[in-house]
Amino acid sequence: SGGEGTAAQNFSCFIYNANFMNCSWAKGQAAPDDVQYFLYIRDSRKKRERECPCYIEDSGTHVGCHLEDLSGLASYNYFLVNGTSQGTGIQFFDSVLSWKKIEIFSPPNNISVHCTRSHCLIQWEKPKTRHNLPNWEFKYQLDIQKQETPLSNFLFCPQIEVSGNWENNYNFPSPEPRAKHTVKIRASDARIEKWGAWSQAVEFGMCPGSI
Repeated sequence: SGGEGTAAQNFSCFIYNANFMNCSWAKGQAAPDDVQYFLYIRDSRKKRERECPCYIEDSGTHVGCHLEDLSGLASYNYFLVNGTSQGTGIQFFDSVLSWKKIEIFSPPNNISVHCTRSHCLIQWEKPKTRHNLPNWEFKYQLDIQKQETPLSNFLFCPQIEVSGNWENNYNFPSPEPRAKHTVKIRASDARIEKWGAWSQAVEFGMCPGSI
């Protein structure tokens, strides 16, 4: 029960850095000024329920939650946001979410570049994730840019998509003498395109003018 339009809206959650989760929501359009919301999470397997340990507030109203302990999460979890008010009944909002669909991958680790006369082999390690995933469940985008002159900007080059099946490397054609390049990499689930943040840029090649 509760007044129409009083439930939390625009609810979403995402897992990041493998061990942290943020959830957010907005006040219902018809929610009174004194509304307060509370988030409860129950795993689908063991039926354990817990309240959000750390709320994010906007003018005193809970509009988000930060969790640093995800040990109780199962593959699927039930999220319930209910509310209270002195004078109005508040509708609840609920949803079942899969951790796999809400995890945003960190950038790949230990990016390195080793060049020969004709190619540069770019290698990386898969990012740490909530659960250990096989290589084929990842895909990567490489952003490789080339600087033509010392004072010029880097030329825009199309991003390169690489399957996790390629053993986390890409052989980039780059014959000598080669200009200065940078490469950044980001990762996504191979079946759910939700790209994470870009890695720090790694430089390779000679500075223009010193070739």
